[in-house]
Amino acid sequence: MGGFNNMSEIEIVQLKQGVIKSEYKGMLKHIETNLPAINKNMDIFFKSNSQYKTITLDVTELTPFSTLKHILAVIEQTYSALKESQFSLQKNRIEIEKKELEYENSINNYDKELLGIEIEELDFKNKKLMQHIEGAVRKLSFFVTQHEAILKKVNHFTEEEYEKEEKRHHIMTAIKQALCSARARGGLIDEGNHIYLFEIGINGAMFQKELTDYLSLENELLEQNKSIDYNLTISWMTACADRYLNQGVEFAESKGFVVLDKQSLIKELT
Repeated sequence: MGGFNNMSEIEIVQLKQGVIKSEYKGMLKHIETNLPAINKNMDIFFKSNSQYKTITLDVTELTPFSTLKHILAVIEQTYSALKESQFSLQKNRIEIEKKELEYENSINNYDKELLGIEIEELDFKNKKLMQHIEGAVRKLSFFVTQHEAILKKVNHFTEEEYEKEEKRHHIMTAIKQALCSARARGGLIDEGNHIYLFEIGINGAMFQKELTDYLSLENELLEQNKSIDYNLTISWMTACADRYLNQGVEFAESKGFVVLDKQSLIKELT
């Protein structure tokens, strides 16, 4: 027993069977006429986000290794979701075959009608699953491309290098958050980011002065009608990170921690 292949067929059946009031028939005809284009365009959006949003608003880490960690996490999550959808698709197909056999052998009209509806429902679910699977494959392919791109940037990637790079990642993140909070608070860092700075060994008062000096520089440039782009901000953040790079390590060591335990690391990530 064949199922509906798209929304248009479902609407046609509803129209013929008079499921809704007659005054809605014109509306359904209008929908039916435009559904081929709608169904085609809908495929574009069966993924969580656009590529642009992903690399600007979703993957926001400021260091290559942390970016790579985020990318790998999304790849793992997307692959797992893809496999779950494939399992559901396979189960539904088996269930359809089972119900089709029951449908053919049923002698009770009510049972047969219910089986027919269940088959149609499973067909519809499989169609939607396929759209999501196709979207997930495109998403997975995109993140594999980003993985390759970041690997070219870092050139070599080991767990030890990742652990060492975490210092810069957290400093850059703390600086970014402190800067954003200060812009919205008259130049003052908020309490949450002062705590963050403290935990990674950076004196909040000292960094507040650095931040105030940077904001003054921006104001001077604006008064001179000069443009400010992200390069200036990133250069300042990088210089700050260089200055504070080892303070978190020193703070952790003062509490008795071993910051980098090499015997607990694998040599290579392949």
